[in-house]
Amino acid sequence: MGRQSINNRRSVKIVFWGTPQFSIPTLDILTDRGHRIMAVITQPDKKRGRGTELIPSPIKKRALEIGLEVYTPGNIRVDINEQEQISRLEADINIVVAYGQILPECILSNPRYGSWNGHASLLPRWRGAAPIQRCILNGDRNTGVAIMCMEKGLDTGPVIISRAISISLNQNYFQLSTLLSDLTAKLMIQAIDKIEDYYKLHNSNIVDSTFVKSQDTLEGKPSYANMINKLDCRINWDRSSIEIHRRVMALYPNSFCLLNSKRLKILQTEPLIIDRNDELSAIARSIVSIYGNDKRPPGQVIDIIKDIGIIISTISEPLIIYEAQIEGKKPANGRSLLQQLKVSAGTILK
Repeated sequence: MGRQSINNRRSVKIVFWGTPQFSIPTLDILTDRGHRIMAVITQPDKKRGRGTELIPSPIKKRALEIGLEVYTPGNIRVDINEQEQISRLEADINIVVAYGQILPECILSNPRYGSWNGHASLLPRWRGAAPIQRCILNGDRNTGVAIMCMEKGLDTGPVIISRAISISLNQNYFQLSTLLSDLTAKLMIQAIDKIEDYYKLHNSNIVDSTFVKSQDTLEGKPSYANMINKLDCRINWDRSSIEIHRRVMALYPNSFCLLNSKRLKILQTEPLIIDRNDELSAIARSIVSIYGNDKRPPGQVIDIIKDIGIIISTISEPLIIYEAQIEGKKPANGRSLLQQLKVSAGTILK
């Protein structure tokens, strides 16, 4: 479909709320489909590292690239001036995708079509700040995206549309987040069309159960995805190989342990679990029968496989490390990894 026919579609006036890279595909598709972005609201610029330079959020960078107005309130719940300024934009709808602050009721209820959030989970499961990380940590076999009508509660609003996707054993946070980000954008476009049709037909700003589904009627019990902190990122080798692997995948690229008192980021692993052979890579399947039953003290290097990686013991089955980053060096895998780490059988990771 050409750009001319896309731009002839109905145009909705939108205030867009978002902050990380995850938000960008939704902003892009809204502008591509000809909707009017009245403003983009994002988190304030932040200092990075030890310098004093302020770095804008990914969504701010993108918004400025395409010529959109950007607001960066420090705390939208208490900043009355910002609330009034945003209300004066007279948007039809608020679209929120990973903004990072709780919106006050005066903002939620201001647009005539209400406020709608693209949330990266199958609600009511994993409400809260870190749904993608928590679903991987928990070993969920599937997740998805839900577009919900926002209300005062934390991700408790009724859902207009949702879609599930499966999670593979070796899928890390970045890979899964990219899939869910793209899915959020596609579902949001569908949702906006449905929302506009509904409100025009009913001439009301109240949604009913024929239009959206209360989370009480959806499958699953409510669970909360608490924010990830630095302690979550430390690997404990006294855990099972599948638990450690999930931590590496979920918190990519930040999981770490210590090697000779230096921080070692673990970037890619695979648990050598015979019972999950069908889910393993070809490399892991070729060695799982050799190492799968090896028992050593947790965190000990069992063996080194040339050009592939390092076999590490855990409280259960061993784990293979394919890629890692020792403090002061670049990420490495294969032969480069073995040359950097200079480990041998019996070396202990802590």
